[in-house]
Amino acid sequence: MIEGFFGGPVAIRRLGCASAAPPAGLAMQPGEALLHRRVALLARGVPVSEADLWYVPDRLPAAMAQALAETDSPFGTVVAPLRPGRETLRLRVCDGPEPIWLEIEALLRDGRGAPIALVHERYLRGACTLLDSSHCNTSLPSRTRQGPT
Repeated sequence: MIEGFFGGPVAIRRLGCASAAPPAGLAMQPGEALLHRRVALLARGVPVSEADLWYVPDRLPAAMAQALAETDSPFGTVVAPLRPGRETLRLRVCDGPEPIWLEIEALLRDGRGAPIALVHERYLRGACTLLDSSHCNTSLPSRTRQGPT
């Protein structure tokens, strides 16, 4: 989980949800709800990323769906007992002065392979101060990789 990259706990702060468009790709069934969380993640008090996450609460155990609705616990921490897997759909390393260093879009599946969430993560340059420099080579050219990893 993300805590491993930053050497300790990661706090979450909920942000407003008004501007994010719902994604395709979760194979929604009639009657299923799609919920959205927009959060900022902070490691050691430093903002390291912002993320939009769309998830299908009906595909989670009731206690997990309730925890996501009522707490600020990170999604990955809440669903960890499901042993989720992650499929990278898009990866972009950003160069230049923009505040975003890395963008990732990924599909999260439960341990049986069923899609449970889509996430669009934007890692901020400030995150680089908390990582080994080999993880944050800001001289890399902008590039996009699509498809599973």
